[in-house]
Amino acid sequence: MKELKTKIMKVGNKVKLIKNDAGSCNSIGDIGIISEVDLEDDTCRVVVDGVDPKCGNWSIFEDLEIVKEEEITYSKKELKKLFNKFLKTL
Repeated sequence: MKELKTKIMKVGNKVKLIKNDAGSCNSIGDIGIISEVDLEDDTCRVVVDGVDPKCGNWSIFEDLEIVKEEEITYSKKELKKLFNKFLKTL
């Protein structure tokens, strides 16, 4: 029988949205930082650069994966923002 595992997230974790079953205003593929955790509902608020931090940005733990620095990939929105920032330095 398969053992059930529960993901536990904590404030400060860098996470990537891999599903969006909770209907978060963040998009699948977005990377953000957990700013609040609700252990009763297994949900957390994920703050993503460029997205209003007070919008409905709550996700269930199962929709997220912890991101290690060497594994970071960027959404199109993040790449565009980084590229525009780079262009301003030229």
